[in-house]
Amino acid sequence: MALRVTDALDVELEALHRHIRSFASRQPGCQALQAQYGVGSITSTAIWAMMGDTRRFCASRQAVRHAGLDVTVYSSDGKRSRGHLAKQGPPLLRWALYEAACLASHTRAPDHDYYAGVKDRFDHKRAAISVARKIARRSHPHPPRTRRPSLRGGLNRPGADAMDTPTTTDAPRPTPRRSPVATPRRGRP
Repeated sequence: MALRVTDALDVELEALHRHIRSFASRQPGCQALQAQYGVGSITSTAIWAMMGDTRRFCASRQAVRHAGLDVTVYSSDGKRSRGHLAKQGPPLLRWALYEAACLASHTRAPDHDYYAGVKDRFDHKRAAISVARKIARRSHPHPPRTRRPSLRGGLNRPGADAMDTPTTTDAPRPTPRRSPVATPRRGRP
């Protein structure tokens, strides 16, 4: 009975995998992620879905922080203990980045030299996590310097149209700090 249930689940999973592969072949963000070594259709869809619009990050290290792959640091009174992974991001995103990074252990992988250097100092798991950080950094777009908005609202390059203007995110803006206002005293002048 358990084998029949397993076979039925395999059939459903295969249909789901076909659907995800067809989605990844049409989605431009997934196609861009698949250009990296080790990122396939399933992992690119997971990274794309969990990372969201990476233009909201001003630096690639924020993409690593969002994934929860950054290392925490604890120090007190000159003592510094070895950190651990923050794991504050979506677990599915960490899984997809780690799975893609595990393929860096292959000798034909472009990140193999980096992986081997870290593995010589530590172990496979830490080396794969280091490569996963690199993949998360690469998922952050690096806009050219000529695409900064000007004061008039257009872009600083000729031929800029409305499709090139940067979009805003739904993230709340920080409230401006206000200087304390002196309240008038009552009583004696």
